[in-house]
Amino acid sequence: MLKLKEDINWEVIIESVKSGSCMLFLGPEAVALPDGTPIYHAALEHIKNKYSKDITFYTGEEFLHPHRSSLNGSINMGISSFYNQQQIPTIFEAIAEIPFYFILNASPDNYLKQVFEQKKNFKFHAAYYEVEAVQKEINDISKERPLLYNIFGTVEKPSSLIFTHDNLFKFLFSIIGKDNFKMHQTVTSQFQNATFLVFLGFKFEKWYIKLLLRLLGIHESEIEKNAMGFVQHSGDSETKNFFYQHFNVEFVESHIQEFVTELHKRCAESNLLRDFTKTHQNPHKEKFFDMIDELDIAQFFEQIELLSLSSEEKIKLNIFRQEFIGGQAKNDIYYHSRLKTFVQELSFPANSR
Repeated sequence: MLKLKEDINWEVIIESVKSGSCMLFLGPEAVALPDGTPIYHAALEHIKNKYSKDITFYTGEEFLHPHRSSLNGSINMGISSFYNQQQIPTIFEAIAEIPFYFILNASPDNYLKQVFEQKKNFKFHAAYYEVEAVQKEINDISKERPLLYNIFGTVEKPSSLIFTHDNLFKFLFSIIGKDNFKMHQTVTSQFQNATFLVFLGFKFEKWYIKLLLRLLGIHESEIEKNAMGFVQHSGDSETKNFFYQHFNVEFVESHIQEFVTELHKRCAESNLLRDFTKTHQNPHKEKFFDMIDELDIAQFFEQIELLSLSSEEKIKLNIFRQEFIGGQAKNDIYYHSRLKTFVQELSFPANSR
């Protein structure tokens, strides 16, 4: 198994990001609670405890089997509510800045969508697959206007979620036949056009992962592509060989946060990160963004204190200052991004200098 720092050809990944042909796959375990527990597992545990007498959970399957079909609606509503109660994991701030052109989410969350929505004037596509619905037309997919696609439904529409065996089989049957494939061609063509695929948060030994990638036609592309799956365990050799032979996926032993941090750093060094702050920006704010970009943080604090800030803004600013003085900012790759967001949200008058 490859090692993150020693064995990865970063130049290939960076070049695919730069060319707008790097695709990100987020698996169910890519999103975790502060204690490291995947939200997916916590949500299942929550439902199991709530309906302990009416649900069977088969160890290793990670799908629920309700004893009555009438429970499906309640299960989906409960899972949706559980996800919506969680704070947006900070990792999505970094992922949002990396210019992936297509992000396929196999988790039902909409955290990355929420992060994009918070960015002023940033355009993106958001869609999800629903078994019994006609899919919308989606065009103009690029790193400047990426697509966020929830393939197993979204918490925004609980009825679209796939958390039971029954729903999983309905989903798979709906996409097995080419004539019945409801995902629009402009979406499915993106799988073939990618030159590099990044998989985060998947358990590749699950049987449906192999079938899903096959049905999406990733193996059919005439374009030479590379793919890497980042896992925290060694995995069995049979699984590794299968994915390498069929989908050219190589496994890398790494924590998801570690990989995202490293890729974000290398994209920053290559000046590839999305800069949400300078899109149709108030010209009086740009000088503060320039100070942040030039790492002139002391000057930043000196100048921003001259503004008429609200009490709440002064409290936030003081927290940032303490992090800078105490040295915590040096180890926080999101610090400058958070500073820019703070400036973006300031309400100082247009004639401020």
